Amino acid sequence: MEKRFFKTIFIFLLSLLAFSMVWTSDPLFADPPAERKVRKIEFAITTPGYDPIRHDWCVLIAENWKKLGVDVEIKPVDTSVMVSQGLNKHDFDTMVLSWGGIPERIDPDYFTFTILDSSQAIEGRYNMDGYNNPEYDKWARKQRVTMDPGERRKAVFKAQEIFASDQPETPVIHQNYIHAYNSADFDGAVPMMGEGLNSRWNFVGIHPKGSQKLLRYGHPEDVKTLNPMKMVGLHELAIFRVIYDQLMALDPEGKVVPWAAKEAKVVNDRTVEVTLRQGMTFHDGKPVTADDVKFTFDYLRKWKIGPFVAALKSLDSVEKTGNLSVVFKLKEPDASFLGYALSYVYILPKHIWENIPEKVGVKSPEDWTDWKALAIGSGPFKYEYWRRGEEMKLVRHEGHFSKPKIEGILRIVFGDMQSLVMALQKKEIDLVGWNLSPLQAKTLKSNRSITVVNVPNHGFFPIHYNCRKKPFDDVAFRRALAYCIPKKRIVEEFHEGYAVEAQSTIGPMNKFWHNPNIEKFDLDLEKARKTLKDAGYEWDSKGKLYYPKGK
Repeated sequence: MEKRFFKTIFIFLLSLLAFSMVWTSDPLFADPPAERKVRKIEFAITTPGYDPIRHDWCVLIAENWKKLGVDVEIKPVDTSVMVSQGLNKHDFDTMVLSWGGIPERIDPDYFTFTILDSSQAIEGRYNMDGYNNPEYDKWARKQRVTMDPGERRKAVFKAQEIFASDQPETPVIHQNYIHAYNSADFDGAVPMMGEGLNSRWNFVGIHPKGSQKLLRYGHPEDVKTLNPMKMVGLHELAIFRVIYDQLMALDPEGKVVPWAAKEAKVVNDRTVEVTLRQGMTFHDGKPVTADDVKFTFDYLRKWKIGPFVAALKSLDSVEKTGNLSVVFKLKEPDASFLGYALSYVYILPKHIWENIPEKVGVKSPEDWTDWKALAIGSGPFKYEYWRRGEEMKLVRHEGHFSKPKIEGILRIVFGDMQSLVMALQKKEIDLVGWNLSPLQAKTLKSNRSITVVNVPNHGFFPIHYNCRKKPFDDVAFRRALAYCIPKKRIVEEFHEGYAVEAQSTIGPMNKFWHNPNIEKFDLDLEKARKTLKDAGYEWDSKGKLYYPKGK
């Protein structure tokens, strides 16, 4: 009896010892010094009203991080605040902020160079993570100047391998665009990968069936600016694309095609000749000429406008060769110049912008806020008015070469997605311009006057880590966090299959450029703990995480 008692006590003590060894590297000694304790991290996530599904899976991720012994403060904030603090100022710990899959980003340069190359890590540029790896930079830069698609693909694949190993941000999902519109009164909707029904092709192509000519476009959030020089989110981009023209565009199949350009000719790997369409006018009636094109590109380079710096990195000069023709000279070969730079830059009217900012008394072109004066482009729709927080009206540009079939767009702001769904059901709006939940899509599909579209998206939602700060400057710590993210569960349970697991910045729907053989991360808490332990991290008696000795 006594032997059995002591045997039981012995087994209990062994079990207790084994448990403590999971959390501490040296269980028989005191807790590690307090100064080595990993600090509390702040996790900025979307508000539940704006995107309840994303909010909920972010909370789940935070709970998994806590299981590693990390103190996490969850901070729900508006998307506009995330853009300002994260994308513009790079002032954050970790946050979930999407990279939109706009058409120009089908070319791999944006998701390979612009958001990850170390040269883009300064304030106002898009490497918000502060990622800095010379080996990664080598391949990100090589793909820019490699004109042969097969060889360029090898460089893009190598960059994805390094990214996956380093995890400067952890891609979570590619969320399909689930949009809906009033198909009883409108027809000919044109969805596009990465934009859904927010594409210029849709606003130009959709047409009324009857007497209702104005498309009422519902959205859960207002735009923040109409200044095309500002660093903006997807809400503003959808508006900019119909107010302004670009020389080139990506069509609904992702092919680079002329838009404001009648023709673009690659003379050699450092020379591109462009001829404008005849008869184009700005919204104030002034003609669009080669002077405006040359001015635009020179102006953007002079002022080093953040959103366009990376796109124009290879540009050496723009010369006018005729009233409607220019030639672009490049410093080095640029494989993405037509599909990225010429498809991204908005043509500005020289007569409006040439004396800005001096004329209006501001420091930078980005600071100009006279919407009526500055929102003059040559695109298919003209700005009429904007009542902030309520609605914005754009009207058809009658002289446009791709004249819209609707008379205008009334962009109406609602407080949340459920209000948008109800408004579409009541025919108070005609198009929902933001992602529906699977349940909302199911509800709307039962209405015969509404069509729901499900469109693949090469954009993605990552968890951003600010690699400039501890503990995120440590690859092992970031990799451990990545092993706490249940991607498969998020796709299947939270999004009910209306999403795809993301492992790379370039998704599987972008088949030619996607590397399917990179290292993959999903929920594995044991691997997360082992990653930290192998890197020298320790835990105290309460399970809290401490830095390795000497860090």
